[in-house]
Amino acid sequence: MTNFTVLATLLMIGTLVVLMYPLLIHDETRARVRGDVSTAVVLALLVPLATAALYVHLGRPDVLRAAARPAAGVDAVYAPTLDASLRTLRERLSREPNDARGWMTLARAEFEQDAIDAAVAAYARAHALLGDEPQLLAEYAEALAVQHDGVFTATANTLLARALFLQPDNRHALWLAGLAAYARGDTATAIERWERALAAAPMGGAEAQRIEAALAEARAASAVR
Repeated sequence: MTNFTVLATLLMIGTLVVLMYPLLIHDETRARVRGDVSTAVVLALLVPLATAALYVHLGRPDVLRAAARPAAGVDAVYAPTLDASLRTLRERLSREPNDARGWMTLARAEFEQDAIDAAVAAYARAHALLGDEPQLLAEYAEALAVQHDGVFTATANTLLARALFLQPDNRHALWLAGLAAYARGDTATAIERWERALAAAPMGGAEAQRIEAALAEARAASAVR
């Protein structure tokens, strides 16, 4: 199979995953931060790695991830190709260290590969180069939370606050900020963040259902207190 065919196949898979976006959901604490997808895990994982392969081939990322993050996991048969794509992207960045979008692509791919320390390092590099982009800030905060076993550190909370200052309706940042508030016992803030996320989410989809479930739990907890 030629390199072009491989890249075309990966791009097609990435398109399928974009169409399947509503199926990609989060859960609470570490599982909530990482996401838990019972179907199409292999396809979902291939999105950032397909992006990496295309980035290396074309010199820019043509497929960038949106807010939701599927769980890491891949059939062993794909591992050599995926590892090779990441290795090539890392080599490219060693030669072009100021390639901001390349670092963003690498960060997302490392996150999906469960290489959390590497993902955090790549997000830090992307942040240094790109500055305060709301989606980058939210993803960086998420990676930090996963790195600390679901605990939102002071740095992660600062990143989320900055993301929401710049883009108050960023659903990813609102969801994570709600999780952070709920984890520290601030139910009122969690409810407020999730209500805003729900208002911005597509009606009737899996994302809205996830937020509604979290809201129901938070409201029940608030009523007990």
